[in-house]
Amino acid sequence: PAECAALVDTLVRIDRPRTNLDMSFTVGQRVSVGDGEHRGTVRYAGALPGKPDDELWLGVEWDEKRGKHDGLHSGSGQRFFTCAPGYGTFTRASKVFGGRTYRDAVEDRYGEDNDELIVPTSSV
Repeated sequence: PAECAALVDTLVRIDRPRTNLDMSFTVGQRVSVGDGEHRGTVRYAGALPGKPDDELWLGVEWDEKRGKHDGLHSGSGQRFFTCAPGYGTFTRASKVFGGRTYRDAVEDRYGEDNDELIVPTSSV
C-alpha cells in the first residue's frame, strides 16, 4: 500500500501538465497559429526533455507541410507522436490558439437544445 501510494503520486506528478500558463490543450484538439493561416491537430501535450518544466509543449501535426519533425524529438530520440515527415512541430502552447470542436460550433450556431441535430464529437 505505501509503495502503491508512492507510485500513484509519482505517476500523477508525471502526467500532470507542468505549466504555469493558464492553458489547456488536449490530444486531438484543433489549433492554429498566427491569424489562423496555419491549422493543425494536437498530437501531444506535456513536458519535453531538456525544456523548462513550467512550460506546456505541444506536438502538432499540421494540415500542410510546414514542420520539421514527424513526432520524434531530436534532442532525446523519444517519439511523442507519429505523422508524415515534415508535418510535425514541437511548439510552446503559448504560440498556438485553441480551436472549437465541431459540436461547439454547431451548438453556437443552432443552440444546445436542438435534439434533432446529430453531431460527431471529434474536433475540427
